[in-house]
This record gives sequence, C-alpha cells and structure tokens, in this order.
Amino acid sequence: MSSRRLASIAVAALVALATGFVLADQIRAQLLTPSNQLARYQALVRSVQELETTNAAERSQIAGLRGQIDSLESDAAALSAGAAPPIKS
Repeated sequence: MSSRRLASIAVAALVALATGFVLADQIRAQLLTPSNQLARYQALVRSVQELETTNAAERSQIAGLRGQIDSLESDAAALSAGAAPPIKS
C-alpha cells in the first residue's frame, strides 16, 4: 500500500471516530428523561435565587464600606486642613 492510501484511510477513520462521538453525545442528551430535566431546571432556579440573594447582600456590604471610606476620607481631609500652616498675607 502506498503512503497516500494509508493517509486517506487514517483520515477516514478519524472522521468516523469523531462522528461517532458526536452522535453518541447527541443520543445521550436526548435520553434525559423529562423528570431529570425538571430536576435540573429546579436546581438551576434555586442556584440563581441563592446567587441573587448573595449578590444583594454583597452589594449592601459594599455600600456600607463605601460610606465608611467616605467618612474616613472626610476625617482625613479635615485633619489635613487643620494641620496646614496658615497662609501669610
């Protein structure tokens, strides 16, 4: 056999193998029962709700920390203004 013939057989085998994997994955995905799909959907809904709750709590914490930063910055500015030497006229 020529090397060209062996290469074409190898390419055909690889294409057939890849096609087999794709088909097997499609069949597996279609075999999910509706109840399993419903359970997955409900789990995703719960996950989204938990993430939204966590997100709201984190946003609230960020707002509180920003308020603290603003307060500390204004205190530092007041101290800095009080420590500045008087301007001579």
